[in-house]
Amino acid sequence: MRAVMLASLALAAYRNARRSGFDLVETYHHIDTAVRDHDRRGLITGVLAELDQRTGRLRVISAGHPGGLVLRRGRVATVLPTPTALPVALGDRRPPVVVEEALEPGDDVLFYTDGIIEARSADGERFGTERLVDFTVRALADRLPLPETARRLVHAILAYQDDRLQD
Repeated sequence: MRAVMLASLALAAYRNARRSGFDLVETYHHIDTAVRDHDRRGLITGVLAELDQRTGRLRVISAGHPGGLVLRRGRVATVLPTPTALPVALGDRRPPVVVEEALEPGDDVLFYTDGIIEARSADGERFGTERLVDFTVRALADRLPLPETARRLVHAILAYQDDRLQD
């Protein structure tokens, strides 16, 4: 129940910041303060990102979470740095760093949770970033809708872990 409460609080703070017109750093601090004021021990990792669709400029704060990948023409063009901020509720200890990336037409950005790449087979082998990229590139080539891609990824992770969720 605590995790649900913290996630709901973070989401509400995010929505409030967005409606207030806050920039990315202000949004991070707004969420951080809301969570810390409610529960000092509650930590939330995540990625905040904004994309200027006119210029292709992507701005990202990775709060203790994988930063993401930029895919270009079926290959990884950029691995976004991670972390660039502490998890939410620790944001008063170090200022966040905003990473900027210039996207090109046709680029895809893949944000993912560490639970995907850290999924383990029965032999203990990690699912890994390379397998995730291969899966994503195939899904993009097949022009699958994003919900279908997510559904198939969940099934691929479950199959990889013998139908046991570990994270």
